[in-house]
Amino acid sequence: MPEKLRVGVILDSFDLWAWERTMLNRIAQSDYAELAAVVLGRSGSRRTKEEVEPQANAIVHAIY
Repeated sequence: MPEKLRVGVILDSFDLWAWERTMLNRIAQSDYAELAAVVLGRSGSRRTKEEVEPQANAIVHAIY
């Protein structure tokens, strides 16, 4: 089996649009690619930590 394509993304926030979450989930669950790195930029969050944290945990869980 060939190696998966390793994909890295840079996010301004863990506050993602639905299409962005869908895209990251498709990559993480695909047979041909994996999320190798997720970097959070310094521009800050559009929502509070309490609102964003569950979504951030889901993204990190999808990577592993």
